[in-house]
Amino acid sequence: MPHHKRQTKVTTAPHRDQHRQMLLAVLYLCGVVLVINAWLVSQQMITF
Repeated sequence: MPHHKRQTKVTTAPHRDQHRQMLLAVLYLCGVVLVINAWLVSQQMITF
């Protein structure tokens, strides 16, 4: 029985890690989009 409890704890831990990785990935993607957007705006300002 204790082993099963340990297994449940182990299974809950990676789920939290996945959630944290998802948040980090979303933040990273948002940052990349903002950087690309700023670069495009600067390019347009240079062309115009």
